[in-house]
Amino acid sequence: MTVAEHSGGSGETALHLRGTGVLNGKPFDLRVRGGPLLDVDPAKPYDFDAEVHAADIRLEAHTEVKHPFDLGSITSKFHLSGKDLADVYYLTSLALPNTPPYDLSGTLLRDNLKFRVDDFQGRLGGSDIGGRVSIDADRDRPLLRADLRSALLNLEDLAAPLGTQASAENKSDTLAQSKGQISDTNPKSKATKRARPAIAKVDLQAKDTGFLLPDADLQVKRVRAMDADVKYRPSPFTPRRCPSRRCSWLCVSMTEKFPSIRCTSRCPRVSSRERSP
Repeated sequence: MTVAEHSGGSGETALHLRGTGVLNGKPFDLRVRGGPLLDVDPAKPYDFDAEVHAADIRLEAHTEVKHPFDLGSITSKFHLSGKDLADVYYLTSLALPNTPPYDLSGTLLRDNLKFRVDDFQGRLGGSDIGGRVSIDADRDRPLLRADLRSALLNLEDLAAPLGTQASAENKSDTLAQSKGQISDTNPKSKATKRARPAIAKVDLQAKDTGFLLPDADLQVKRVRAMDADVKYRPSPFTPRRCPSRRCSWLCVSMTEKFPSIRCTSRCPRVSSRERSP
């Protein structure tokens, strides 16, 4: 890691920080640019720009520290993108679900060990997503709360969160370790087993293993390290068949003793008159 500071001319940033290394076997790069620290005014906010590149993850943030050197109160506008949101664990220690490629943004507000994003928005695969997210880290097990909505949900984008395997193309340059096409956790998975063509076309899990239900690895240590209370309300979504007007899921995560997830859904069907031709 290198740090350089100079007086700076008109419009130039005075502080440059550059860090490079390896994270989970993949290249990691950090760059920070900000105003001078040597003569900083403690009565005025201090702002800086940061860029993080870790394998496929790209994070850009403009951060304002209300009181210089006091990181307990900050405001940070961020833009985050990558191929699988679960890999953000390596940067945040949050156990997030596997997802299709994502592009997200928002404004992070920090109040000591409490964080919130009130304008969370972006895309997961072909679906939009938005809402509010908060994290309470001032407890033994951090608690993540989220109230999320989608104006348009593509059901195929739920394949990864539900445990189907990502394609080799999508996982080739992520932070996750590659384990090949055959599952290590399902001894009955065989290269010779194949699902019916109609299923295999949309479900890589079934295509590779011959099984409909997922056998993706469950990161138990990650799940036990945090709690979550997530509400998700898509309206409407676009399945290939069985169209629906509105669907609502409530997923309440783990208690400390029983790390499990309860999900309830309510999906009223669209009448035949409302279906698109």
